[in-house]
Order: sequence, then C-alpha cells, then structure tokens
Amino acid sequence: MKYLLVLLLISTILLSKNEFEGLDSTSDITEVKDTSGISETALRTKVNHIDAANNKKVTLENIHKIANADGTVHIAKLQALWKDLSPTPKDYDWVQTDSGEWFKGDIKAMLNENLDFDSDEIGRYTFDMDDVTQIKSHDTLDVNIDGVAIFTGIIRLKDDKITIHQGDKDFTFPVEQIVTIANKGDRKLGYWSGTASINLNQQKGNTDQSDYTARINIQKRTAETRFKLEYTGNISYVNNDETKNNHRISALFDYFLSKRFFITPIYTEYYNNDYQNIDTQVTQAVGIGYKIIDTDATEFFISSGPGFIYTKYNTVYSGGNNQSIYYNRPSDSHSSATLFTRAYLEHDLTDDITFKWNYQFGYADTRSGKYKHHMLSQLEIDLTDDLTFNIAYTWDYLDRPEKESDGSIPYKDDYTTSMGLGLDF
Repeated sequence: MKYLLVLLLISTILLSKNEFEGLDSTSDITEVKDTSGISETALRTKVNHIDAANNKKVTLENIHKIANADGTVHIAKLQALWKDLSPTPKDYDWVQTDSGEWFKGDIKAMLNENLDFDSDEIGRYTFDMDDVTQIKSHDTLDVNIDGVAIFTGIIRLKDDKITIHQGDKDFTFPVEQIVTIANKGDRKLGYWSGTASINLNQQKGNTDQSDYTARINIQKRTAETRFKLEYTGNISYVNNDETKNNHRISALFDYFLSKRFFITPIYTEYYNNDYQNIDTQVTQAVGIGYKIIDTDATEFFISSGPGFIYTKYNTVYSGGNNQSIYYNRPSDSHSSATLFTRAYLEHDLTDDITFKWNYQFGYADTRSGKYKHHMLSQLEIDLTDDLTFNIAYTWDYLDRPEKESDGSIPYKDDYTTSMGLGLDF
C-alpha cells in the first residue's frame, strides 16, 4: 500500500505537470500584434531613427567648450558628455544598469522582476530589474502588460517607462505593469530553476552522533503559473542507533489570476515519519491565495483551502476497549477531510543573504492527528553565483500522535537544526 501511494503521488505530479504545461497560459489575454505589414528590418530602422533623434551627440564644439586654456580636457567633464549616449542595437540587445555600464547580448526572458540575459562576455546572467535603467532590443519581443494585453514589438525601456514599437503604432506603459518579456512567439514563457542542499553533522567522543539532511526544491515559473516540487529528508544516528527518519515530498501547481491573486488546483504531499508512528501520510488539497507583499526584496503570500488526508500507521495499540489513547481504532489507517493552509516568506536581507520561511498547517479529525504543521526557516548565504551556505531550522508538530502497539506515545514535536552547502541550478 505504501508504494502504491508513492506511485500515486508521482503520477499526480507528472499528470498535473503535463496537463498544465499543455495549457496555453496566455489564451485568455488579448494579443496586440503588428498588423502594419512592415518587415522587421524596416521596423528596426524606424526605431533606430527614433533613438537617433532622442540621443544626445558629442561634437567637437562640445569638447572645445570644456577644454582648458592650455588645450587639455578635464576627464570628469569629458565623461559627463558621454553619460547620456547609448549604443545602437546591431545583431544584439543592450542592457544598461544603474552603474551606467552597458551589456551586449540576448534577452532570454523577464519574469518575477528578473531579467535573464545571455552575453558572450559575462555568460548567462540574471539582472534584478530594479538595477536596470535601460533596455534596447534588437529583435521583436512579446511583452505581457498586467491587465492590458500582450504586445509584440521592438522595445525601448528607460527609467520607469517601457515603449513597444510596432510598424505604425507605439505603446508606452509604466515599468511596474510588466508581467513578462519573452522571445517573439513564445506563448509558454517559463524557465526551470532549483536548489539542492545536503547538511551533515558529526559528533564524536562520549556520544557518537550523525545527522543527515537533504533538500531539493525544483520549480518552473511562467507568466501565469508556478509548478513546484520539493523533497526534505532527515536521518539521525546516536551510537549507531537510528533516532530519526522522516521524508516529505510535495508538489503543487499555482495559477495566477492577477499579479497577486492565485488559485491552487493541485497540491499533493507524501510524508513518512517512523518516530511519529506514521508509515504513510498522503494529503491532497486545493486552495486560493494572495500575495500580501510582492517587491524586489520581499515576497510573502498565504493560501488556504479544503483537502483530503490519508494516514497509515506503523503499529496500533490494541489493548482492551481503549485501543488508542484518544479513541477506539479498529484499523491501522484512516482518511479524513482537512483544511490546509500554507504561508511563504522570502526576504533579501542583503545582496548575498536571503531569509526563507515556509509554514504549512492543517486541521483534520482526531483520528488523523487533529492538527499538524511543518515549518522550515532557512538562511542562505551566497558564496558564489551557484554555491550557498545554508542554516536551517525545521519544526514538525502533530497534536494527536497515534499510540503504538506497545502502549508508548510518540512525541508531538520533531526539531531539526542543520548547516550545509547548497547548489543553485
């Protein structure tokens, strides 16, 4: 039965992934395409002429005015003349940061305030949109403007405005209205990302203790959807005797109705904890959520909804009429309705330090444990672009643990503190 339920979980993940990836996430959004019949080359020429008209020029007369009496030029004054100049896109896109530097390459996508950029010089790089002051695209891109439409055209972004140029029309919007930027025709914009970490703790001496914690987090984001798969496992030994062994696998799919409201048509979780007398626990739920905070530095959302929980216990106490500490139980498994809630906070303390807090809890009937929660607090410190140092604290709680066959009652709480290295991919 245990393996059948694990197989059911995996099948649910794969089916939900295939079903929703096949969904055209922009099918309900109006598309504003270029119907002028002008070729992309002609459109590019038009935009370059607009750039030329708007760009300031440095002439010999300008340089003469800032020259000293002896003919020398102060470097700071010369730099000021070039400050507002910008390159003309030829075969490449250009991005300028708030430091004034220009980067040449190809725009891959912009999603969740992050601009994915590929350059021959710096490689694949992600810019925080808060640090980007200008964008000049060479090719046409699709721009999803929140609550308006998807516009196809060559883009010019400067400071707090983005302009999408088409053959006979131009559209300008505030930068904060941008949901996504994608390559032309990519109607299923999204990219996979993830982290994997392993934390180890060894203690030798009067007590030999070993603790192992593994975490994997994989997600795919699009303009309207988020698919997330997570795994956490904890194993501990004291003097060669196992003292902890639990595993949690969860998968969810969120569909965003707007930049803040979303629904969760699928949430599924498998949980095993031998030391809470849980052989197998499967939770399936749906919900509706809202992003309370959504800024460059902070994301905080909460969602809640009804669900179903199935629990199979390792052993069951069968002494007399009091088969359980709380109730009579004729079976070692039970199913119940549940109310499931999850909350998530991610905050950038600095450019290199991120705090993450994941809290989820559920209410069910007494036979299913009544109340349970899982909390993970994590501090991630960037060592390199891909390597992090992690400090994590986990608290699992079950209000009514099932009495075991020998009459013992498992502890309600499980705590884990760990440190280790993580890899971003």
